Amino acid sequence: MAEPLSVRTTRDVLQRPGVMYCICTAKSAGATDARDFVIREHSEAVATIWGRPGVDLTGMRVGELDDLLPAKAPRWVPIFGAVTAGENEYRFEYLSTTASRRYGVTVWSPEPGVITVVFSEKPEPDRESQRYRIAAESMGLGIWEYDFATDTMVWNDRTYELFNREHTEGPFPFHVWQEMVLARDSLARDGEDTPFYETVPVILPDGRFRYMTSAAVTLRDVRHRPVRVIGALRDVTERTLAEEALEEATSRARELAAQAQEANRAKSEFLANMSHEIRTPMNAVIGMADLLNDTPLSEEQAQMVDTIDRSGNALLSLINDILDFSKVEAGHLRLEEVDFAIPEIIADVVAILRPQIAENEVTIDFAVDDSVPPAVVGDPGRLRQILMNLGSNAVKFTKRGSVRFTASAVPLNDAEHIEIQGSVEDTGIGIPADKMIGIFDPFLQAEAGTTRRFGGTGLGLSIVRSLLQKMGGDVTVTSTEGHGSTFTWTARFGVSTAEQKSVETSQRDSAEPAAHGGPGTVRPVAAARPAVVARRILLVEDNRINQLVARTMLTKASHTVQVAENGFEALQMLQTETFDLVLMDVQMPEMDGYEATRQVRAGIAGAAAATMPIVAMTANALPEDRDAAREAGMDDYISKPFTQVRLLGVVEKWAGTAVEEPAPPATALPTDNAPDGENLIAVREYVDADRLRKRLMHDEPLTREIVREYIKDGTALVREIREAISSADVATVREAAHRLNGASGNVLAERVREVSSEIENAVRESHHPAFPEIGERLAAVFSRTCQIMRQEFGDPSDG
Repeated sequence: MAEPLSVRTTRDVLQRPGVMYCICTAKSAGATDARDFVIREHSEAVATIWGRPGVDLTGMRVGELDDLLPAKAPRWVPIFGAVTAGENEYRFEYLSTTASRRYGVTVWSPEPGVITVVFSEKPEPDRESQRYRIAAESMGLGIWEYDFATDTMVWNDRTYELFNREHTEGPFPFHVWQEMVLARDSLARDGEDTPFYETVPVILPDGRFRYMTSAAVTLRDVRHRPVRVIGALRDVTERTLAEEALEEATSRARELAAQAQEANRAKSEFLANMSHEIRTPMNAVIGMADLLNDTPLSEEQAQMVDTIDRSGNALLSLINDILDFSKVEAGHLRLEEVDFAIPEIIADVVAILRPQIAENEVTIDFAVDDSVPPAVVGDPGRLRQILMNLGSNAVKFTKRGSVRFTASAVPLNDAEHIEIQGSVEDTGIGIPADKMIGIFDPFLQAEAGTTRRFGGTGLGLSIVRSLLQKMGGDVTVTSTEGHGSTFTWTARFGVSTAEQKSVETSQRDSAEPAAHGGPGTVRPVAAARPAVVARRILLVEDNRINQLVARTMLTKASHTVQVAENGFEALQMLQTETFDLVLMDVQMPEMDGYEATRQVRAGIAGAAAATMPIVAMTANALPEDRDAAREAGMDDYISKPFTQVRLLGVVEKWAGTAVEEPAPPATALPTDNAPDGENLIAVREYVDADRLRKRLMHDEPLTREIVREYIKDGTALVREIREAISSADVATVREAAHRLNGASGNVLAERVREVSSEIENAVRESHHPAFPEIGERLAAVFSRTCQIMRQEFGDPSDG
C-alpha cells in the first residue's frame, strides 16, 4: 500500500516527467490565512490551466489569483484553507477555464507553511462516467455533472433545452440549479449511496411547471469521498400528471368501493330488519291459521282458513326469494358442508309437491340412478331449495300429464368430489322460443301475462342458477311451446365417508296413482299429536301478537307459559322461578336476546339457569343470525313464522315433553331379523325402539320424522366432533358432544349417549390424549345406531 502523499518528499513528485505543479509558501512562518500563501514556483502549463497562458505567476498571492480568475472558475482559497486546517491531502477534479479540459488535482502540505498543487490531465472521462454519458446521450437525455470541490455544474446541450435556458460555456454555480429545482435536497451532495433515481418538480425561467426524472451516480476517490455526480434528465411531465390522475382515480375508486361495501352492509342490515318486520305479522297470520285449523270448522270456514294458510306461505316464499337474491348480489351466500343423501332430498321434494297436483290430472315421480352414492357432502337445504324451485314451476305450469325428477352421477377425475346431473321434466305449457333468452335473469318471466296468471317474482330461476354455479355446476333448459320443458342441472359435491342408506327409487310411484293425489283426492286429516307432559316455559318476546300466537300454541299442548317482554325481565324471572325451557326472541328493547343469553350463561341468573336450554325464536332469517345465536350460547334456533308442529317439536327436543305411558303392544323385533344376526338385547343397547314408540304415542309418521332429524343432526355433530378433535378445539368438542348427548337421550340411542357422555367427561377431566380413540369409537357406534334405526323404523325418507 502506497504511503500517504503528506509524507512523501515534494521534490520526488515534482521531478517526474510532465508533472504540472505549483508550490506555494506562507509569507510568514505562523501564517494560517490561506489568502496569504504566495506562489513560489510553478510549471508553465499551470498558468494555461488557470487561464493565464505565458504569464509568470511567481510571487502572486493565492487570494490575488482568485480575484483574477473568471467568476465561474473554482476558488483556491477555500481549498488551501482546508489543507492548512489539517486536511493533509485533498483530491478533486478540475475543469480548465480555457480549454475545457479536465484535470485530476492533488493538494497537500509536505511541511508546515508549504502547499503543493499537482495537476494530471485526464484526456477522457473515467470509465464509469464515459459509459454513463454514452448510454444517456444515445437516448437523447439531458446530462449534467456536479463537482463537489468547486460547487459547480456542467450541462450538455439537451439539458439546456429541457430547462429552457441559454447555453453557457464552462461550469456555472450550483445555485442556478437550486433556483429551478423545487426539491432542494434532490442532489446527493452529502454522498448518499448511488445510483439514485427520483422525479423532481422544476420551475422554468418562463414560469412553466415541469417534472424531470433524474437518474444519477456519484463518483468517489480512493478514500470513498464523493468527487462528482453525473446524472441524466428526462422530461416526464405528461407521464407524471397521468400517474397523478391515475392515483387520484384509484383513490376515488377505493373510496367508491368502500362506499359500495358500506352500502352492501347497510343493505344487508336493511334486509335483516325488513325480514324481521315482515315475518312478525306473517307469524301471526300463519300461526293463527294453524291454530284455527285445529278448531271445529264448517266446510266454508275450512276453505277460508286453507286460503289464508296458502296465501301466507306464498308470501313467505316471496320474502325468502328476495332475501336470497339480495344475498347472492352482495356475495354473502354461504353453503353448508354436511353429509346427506340426495335421494332423500328428491323424495322430500316430491312428497311436498304431491298435494299441489291433487286437483290436476298429473302424476309426479322420480328415479335416482344406482350411480348416485348413498351420501355426499354439501348443502342439503340449498339443493332442496333448487329442486323445490324447479319442481314448483313444473307443477304450476302443468295441468295434465306428468312431472318427473331424475338424478345420476357423472364420472370425474377427482377422488374427493362427485358431479351429480339431474333434471326436472314436465309436460306443461312450455316456453316460447323467443322467450328462452334471459329466462334465468332476475325479475324476468316468459311473458308479462305469466305474472298475472301464475304469480311469482321472477327470481326463482335466477336464484337456482346462482346456487348451482356456487356449487360448481349450472342449469340449462330445453322446451317446446305447448309440450313441456326440461330443466337440466349439475352440481359438485364432496365424497362422503359416512354410512348412509340409499332410498329405493327405481321407477317408484308409476303404479300408485291414488297415492299421488289423482282427481278428486281429498286433503288428508292431520295425524293426532302425541300427548305431552306439561312443562314450564319462559317465553321472552316483546311483540304482543307473537306472544299470543306462541302462548296459544304452547298452552293448547298443556304447557305452562310465563312471558317476559325483554331480556332484562327474563333475567329477573329466572332468578326467582324455575323453567324447563326458554324461548328467546332476539330483537327486544332494553336488553336483546343475545345479551340476555350471554348473561344467563355467565351465571347472572343463577347456576340452575346457566345450563337451561335456550332456543332463539326470531324473525331474522340470515345465516349470520344463526351463527350469532350459537355464539351467544343458545342451544337451537327457530325462525318465524312457525307452525305449532314446529314449535312443539323444538319444545319436545329440548324439554323432553313426550309422555311415557303404556301403549298397545308393539311388534317385537325378532331375533333372527336383528341386524347382522345380533340378538334383540344387543340391538336394544343401541336403540330401544319399543320405548321410543311408546314415548311418541305410536305416531309412526312423527317417529320417522324425529329419527330422520336425529340422523341428519347427529351426522353433522359426529363430523364436527372428529374435526374439532383433529384441530384440538376442546371447546367445540365439549359443545358438540353435549348436544349429541342430549339428542341421543331423546331418541333413546343409548350407546351414542354413553360415548358422547364419555367425551364430555374426558373434556371435564382434561383427559385429552384419549380423544382420537373415543372419536373413532363414537363414529362407529353412531353409524351402527343409524343402521339399526333404518332397519327398525324403515328408511325415514319413505314416510
